Amino acid sequence: ASPNFHRWLTPDQFGTQFGPAASDIEQITGWLQAHGFRVNVTLPSGMVIDFSGSAGQVRAAFHTEIHNVQARGESHIANMSDPQIPVALAPAVVGIVSLHDFTPQPNIVPRSNFTAGGGAFLMTPPDLATIYNINPLFAAGKSGQGQTIYLIEDTNLFTNNDWITFRSTFGLLGGGTLTTVQPAPPSGTNNCADPGVNGNSLEAILDAEWASAAAPSAAIVMATCKDTSTSGILIAVQNLINGANPPAIISISYGECEAFNGASANAAFNAIYQQGVAEGTSIFVSSGDQAGAVCDGGLTNATHGIGVNGLASTAFNVAVGGTD
Repeated sequence: ASPNFHRWLTPDQFGTQFGPAASDIEQITGWLQAHGFRVNVTLPSGMVIDFSGSAGQVRAAFHTEIHNVQARGESHIANMSDPQIPVALAPAVVGIVSLHDFTPQPNIVPRSNFTAGGGAFLMTPPDLATIYNINPLFAAGKSGQGQTIYLIEDTNLFTNNDWITFRSTFGLLGGGTLTTVQPAPPSGTNNCADPGVNGNSLEAILDAEWASAAAPSAAIVMATCKDTSTSGILIAVQNLINGANPPAIISISYGECEAFNGASANAAFNAIYQQGVAEGTSIFVSSGDQAGAVCDGGLTNATHGIGVNGLASTAFNVAVGGTD
């Protein structure tokens, strides 16, 4: 009964009601620039300042060093201690999202063998429609007409032909479309670079195919940004939700153990999802296939205790898990 029910906010309105004061933003950006950093973008909500600089500038300004490290069998860069900021800035700063290049991982778990006797079965779009009781909607002629689903990725598709083949093979009718965009911020330096095609393209095509299976008539948009020292997933979501026309539906199939994600990154996803909900965006995030042991994803044994996907654990998203 609220007069504000479904009266969604714009990014500017959200910033006016919930963001920091303009004087706080000016103080923070001025401090960053005084330490040699380049301020690339201040998003309309005022909740995010995108800036860049060198490891030396980070050491001088934040009193932490960035080192080359080996983790998970890979080479990375990471800060060796928590960054520090002046006390005067603390009331307006939740944290620095990332001084490292660890990024969320795709939640896909590839299977190589499917046999009737082995207890593993291939799933098809008609199975999806049965499991989630979509068939009554299809029978009523509702298959996603007029809807657009934004899939958040850090890679482009290897080829759109896989999506076309998937739809053709399973008889998905309804005239759905598939496009790829790199969502730029509404102003300032473009922080969303074309990621090209990388090893996560299998996750991306899976997302495109099954979003189309659930809503064959919907427009599927791959929103892709290249990973930097900040996740391309987070960059894409922030730019879309701060754009002039925020999406109605966002879907994310990537994850990171909440503990590994860190307090600042967890806060960043929580904040942008909260803004998205206030603007009318429904955000769906895969909880992952590791049950309660997300921190041990891909391993044989769980040794880190109970953990969840940090990208899926806010009060402002719908966490979607395995419900077979």
